[in-house]
Amino acid sequence: MRVLVAEDNRFFRLLVEASLKKWGHEVVGCEDGSQAWELLVQEDPPRVALLDWEMPKLEGVEICRRLRALKNRPYRGDLETLRRLALAAECKDDETGAHMVRTGALSALLAEKLGLGEQFTSNMFHAAPTHDLGKIGIPDGILLKRGPLTQVEVDIMKRHTLIGAKILDGSAATVFRLARTIALTHHERWDGNGYPSGLARTEIPLAGRIVALIDAFDAMTSNRPYRRALTVERTCKIIREESAKQFDPHLVNVFLTHVNVFLEMRERMNKELPASAHCPPCLCDVLDAKSSAQGSSMTEPASFLAGEK
Repeated sequence: MRVLVAEDNRFFRLLVEASLKKWGHEVVGCEDGSQAWELLVQEDPPRVALLDWEMPKLEGVEICRRLRALKNRPYRGDLETLRRLALAAECKDDETGAHMVRTGALSALLAEKLGLGEQFTSNMFHAAPTHDLGKIGIPDGILLKRGPLTQVEVDIMKRHTLIGAKILDGSAATVFRLARTIALTHHERWDGNGYPSGLARTEIPLAGRIVALIDAFDAMTSNRPYRRALTVERTCKIIREESAKQFDPHLVNVFLTHVNVFLEMRERMNKELPASAHCPPCLCDVLDAKSSAQGSSMTEPASFLAGEK
């Protein structure tokens, strides 16, 4: 388990750290409250925090107060905001709106198969549909162009990762910070040849690696104005060939092991998403509609993940 030890007395901090490491824990230490707060609100915070009551810059009691306030934030409101952002991006390019919806559900399914826990899986479900949010800032002449892009246009298109991250920046809510990470890193490559930062291997956040694979899978198996969908066999062959190049090899192995489950979910979603809508609904809209019919208030991915474990 990952444990944070925040103590301005170096002797006591090292003593506690040594004891925890002896018991098999991964330990992160810091000497003031400001550093502790930054570690606690990052995307993957420590599971347990040992805080000195009085520390420079930010006292332990104030950190506890902030964490309590953060925990009590209206999570539903965060999800509603993400819904609206996804809807705005869908309306910009309604031909790929359903792709965004499927990306959320399929990314959550892969997170589940990886054993990443219920909360992370749920957050992936809600955050991943905004992975291409930054395309709202790309000129229509480039975004909707039917033919191949020039190199200048390709460079402009690549900016959507930075634009999306900027739109999603600044929130303390975990699901928003995850969405920002995904928007920024889902075009990075395992071999370091991606964009915008050229990250490689585990430098790329896990959420970005998951969406990179799912985004490619769904795009390849979907019809586009400029090409027909690839066959499942061809898509799986490409994904296998790109293992340890474009994609995280461990994620590829898990995905291909369960590929039939992903295909079943994708087919089921295609039947449930209304094809006639000008802007395909955000994932939460689909779930809310299903919930109303069932007399429940479901807002999590249970309807699509049920029976898929």
